[in-house]
Amino acid sequence: MRKLLILSLCLIFAASAYAQPTADAVLKIGVAPSSQINNNPTGNNAQRYDADPGYSISPEVYLYFTDNLGIGLGFSQMFDRYIRDRGDLNSSNFYFAFRPKFKVLEKEYVYIIGQVGYGMMKHNFEANGGEVLDDGDGLYYGVGGGIDLHNFIVELLYTSNKAVFKSIDSDYEEEDEYTMMTINIGYRFSMPIAKKEKKEVKSGASEELKLQEYSEEE
Repeated sequence: MRKLLILSLCLIFAASAYAQPTADAVLKIGVAPSSQINNNPTGNNAQRYDADPGYSISPEVYLYFTDNLGIGLGFSQMFDRYIRDRGDLNSSNFYFAFRPKFKVLEKEYVYIIGQVGYGMMKHNFEANGGEVLDDGDGLYYGVGGGIDLHNFIVELLYTSNKAVFKSIDSDYEEEDEYTMMTINIGYRFSMPIAKKEKKEVKSGASEELKLQEYSEEE
């Protein structure tokens, strides 16, 4: 996962060497009315636990090397929410994001968003009648879409956090996947990057002007 993030940064910096980008900063606040954690999702004894609604905040930064495609980095903090029959859960996610947008009217866009990165889940879960489970981390990804109206954003985003929770009392461990559908609202701040203009000296024109002045003096 670290290699993926490093590769993403390299791609961003490599592209910036060949294009003059523009930049956007986005701040989103989200509510997840629907979410659940799936215990052992790929096994025979899979169990699903529904969660109460939860809230999140997500700052993001994008570079646009074309008018329609933004790539960037983001962070999402999902605050505590209660998982029924399990306990409280929160997560912190760092991710690489891409955001193609399509113009509808002046300053009005629709867009698609994709995210992939690394997430850390903290909880107070127990297993086997009281064994305490340690926190876990692993793959994070998200996919969704939204509308951008005069820099105000409304977005629908599906996300997934995967982790393995290990007991601190025994060799027991379990694989869990936390998925949710989030409604985000936010604002996009445009950050124009000044272009560096090269001053070119037209030596040919200068020499021609000097010859003309010299001939007039004669």
